[in-house]
Amino acid sequence: MWKKPSELTQYRGSGFEISAGSSGAAIDAATALRVWQGSSGHNSVIVNIGMWNKPWQAFGVGMNAGYAVAWFGHEADAAGVAEVCK
Repeated sequence: MWKKPSELTQYRGSGFEISAGSSGAAIDAATALRVWQGSSGHNSVIVNIGMWNKPWQAFGVGMNAGYAVAWFGHEADAAGVAEVCK
């Protein structure tokens, strides 16, 4: 699980990912965030509490076909800051 960001992107540091969605149902950013915040485990990752109490230095998110994935990395992303795509 600690290498999941590198499976999703060019990021090579250690990190973790969370996901939300379902087949056949659209999900937008606000809904994905609400789902994650409503889950104590997912919310702990987002706000760095419990076992996640080490600041995230990198973050990525992607949405496609009713599915949202966010990843968090412990090291700065060598690629720098990404451009937001709409």
